Amino acid sequence: MKTTPTLVADTKSELDQATVALNEASAKAQVAKDARITDLTTARAGFTSAIEEIDAELATLNPSAAPIAKKRGPKSKKNGATGKVSHREGGTLDEHVLKALKGRKTPMSSSDLIEAVLKGGYTTTSKPETFKAVVAASLNRLMQSKSVVRPARGTYTAA
Repeated sequence: MKTTPTLVADTKSELDQATVALNEASAKAQVAKDARITDLTTARAGFTSAIEEIDAELATLNPSAAPIAKKRGPKSKKNGATGKVSHREGGTLDEHVLKALKGRKTPMSSSDLIEAVLKGGYTTTSKPETFKAVVAASLNRLMQSKSVVRPARGTYTAA
C-alpha cells in the first residue's frame, strides 16, 4: 500500500500530465482554427474577385445591368439615437414606430406594429419577411435609446 505522500505525488504528476495534454490539444485546435480562417478568407477574396470580373463583363455586354450592391459600412450618427436622416415624407421608420406606439394604450405585437406603420403612411419596397426584420432592428434601436419598452415577450409600448 502506498503512503499518503507518495499518493499525493502520483496524483500531482498525473494532474501535471493532464494539464500539458490539455494545453497541447488547445494549441492544436487554435492552429486548426487559424488555418481555417485563412482558407475562408482566401476563398472569399477569390469570390469577390470573380464577382467583380462578372460585373465588369456584364457592364460591357449590357450597360443597363446594375451590379450587385456591395455591403456598406455603418452609417454615421446624424440625428439623435437612431442616426437616421429622413428623406421620406412622414419621417423615418423609427418615427413611424413611435407614432404608432404612442397612439395606443396597450402594448402592441410586432405584427400589429408593422400593420399600423404601413397604415400610417410608411412605404417600403422590402419583402414582408425582410420588413419584419427591419422593424425588429428599429425596435431594438428604440429600446436602446429608452424610447420603447418591452413589457412582455413580443410586445412593445412607448416609454
